[in-house]
Amino acid sequence: MAEPELPDFGGKLVMVIFNRPGEDHTVIQNPRFDKQGGRLFLVGTIPVGVIPGFDGLPAAVAWENVEQYTLLESVEQYIQCGQAYMTALRKFGSAAPQSWFSRIVRASFR
Repeated sequence: MAEPELPDFGGKLVMVIFNRPGEDHTVIQNPRFDKQGGRLFLVGTIPVGVIPGFDGLPAAVAWENVEQYTLLESVEQYIQCGQAYMTALRKFGSAAPQSWFSRIVRASFR
């Protein structure tokens, strides 16, 4: 059986949402796929300005732990999206949906 074709994330910023309880997300810059120990990983670097103290460090995410991903053009777009979402949460208060994305954005943009 042929392996499924993997997405091409070349030159992008990817926010991955984990499928494991207690873990939310991470953002990887210039990601590529790499097999390590028989497992498929999305590897790249942590972009500057996303996770304080981790700027530019190598990062790898086991692909089987990814529930969802979002492609972004830049760190600025990531920050703008997060800020817009937080503004909507403040505007609508308790009427806003309490989704996984609400938890992520609240943690990232407090």
